Amino acid sequence: MIRRLLMLMLMLALHSFPLFAQIDILPFRSNAQQAEWREITQSLRCPKCQNSSIADSDAMIAEDMRRKVFELQQKGESKAQIIDYMTLRYGEFVTYQPPVTGSTLVLWLGPVFILLMGSMVIIRRTRFKASSVNDSASAHHYREDERPWSD
Repeated sequence: MIRRLLMLMLMLALHSFPLFAQIDILPFRSNAQQAEWREITQSLRCPKCQNSSIADSDAMIAEDMRRKVFELQQKGESKAQIIDYMTLRYGEFVTYQPPVTGSTLVLWLGPVFILLMGSMVIIRRTRFKASSVNDSASAHHYREDERPWSD
């Protein structure tokens, strides 16, 4: 009896953990402002999680960033101004599409360069093999009576 009661209490305790989850309840002025907030928080990357937006992340820094986006929005700043603020504070890493600058040029052109180099290697190897096969075939001209195979 006591064992069943303890098991029931344990199960209730384990199932009540989602009740402690924290939800951002922010007083938006309009639905348009809320939609813009969602768009901004989806477009910014969490510095801790790295592959999640600040809207999807449960990290404490993401929560701070969401609140800061809300505060800046309440002050009347535009989407571009908010993203610029976050970029200045956390670096280019927080944007999913970093601008083309001298430091990010390698990121933008690196894959193209590797693809071109790989294509050149494949073309050269194919030409080299084709020319070596043609050279070896042309080096063995036999007269009609000197053929190694017979009819």
